[in-house]
Amino acid sequence: MNKKIYIITKDKYLGHQRTLGFFMFLNNDLYYDFGLIKGNHDSYHKDGSQWRTSLATGNKAIKEGEHYPLASFKGHYHLGTAYFSKRIIPKLPKVKKKYFNKYEAYEVDLASFPSEHINIVSELIEPEYEIPLPEKEKCLPPGAVSTTFKTKSTWIILTVLGHDHNLLMFPDEKVTHVNHFNERFTANKKGAKMKMENYAGKVFDN
Repeated sequence: MNKKIYIITKDKYLGHQRTLGFFMFLNNDLYYDFGLIKGNHDSYHKDGSQWRTSLATGNKAIKEGEHYPLASFKGHYHLGTAYFSKRIIPKLPKVKKKYFNKYEAYEVDLASFPSEHINIVSELIEPEYEIPLPEKEKCLPPGAVSTTFKTKSTWIILTVLGHDHNLLMFPDEKVTHVNHFNERFTANKKGAKMKMENYAGKVFDN
């Protein structure tokens, strides 16, 4: 199965729609990234292994874990949470015509979110799977906008958070704040380890 989905802005910034991220199924492996810093990406493979390649790893693929093989994925899995300042959106890559002609493009209306910061939560889920959590532990935060991309073998759920009351991650001048909403939407789960990469706006100038 080969399929590529681009996540893009609805509005134009400095004359162009901008690319927030992508998901690409290639030969039963999944590659994805948000921010699109050159070389950065995560991957989830048909054998269940997960890898990260980024500036923080020296642009080398580092194994981060294992889960169900993607070729026979079962259940529900949190792929990650990305966060942006709206100030860097004009620096992100320009949207190309082929996004619409050759691939699938999903537009995010950033103007509809009042916060200066945006979180994008990505989840992998088995088709028609019911997440086995009480409703209050799996429901969307108030003000969240969610969509599901359906493929034959697995579905991807994309949730955008952009209100000050529902952000899971947001930085200030000194630290990055992490919040917990419920078991499904959290960046501060008790007992869990979290890895984070922070990039200042200048890294997007390259």
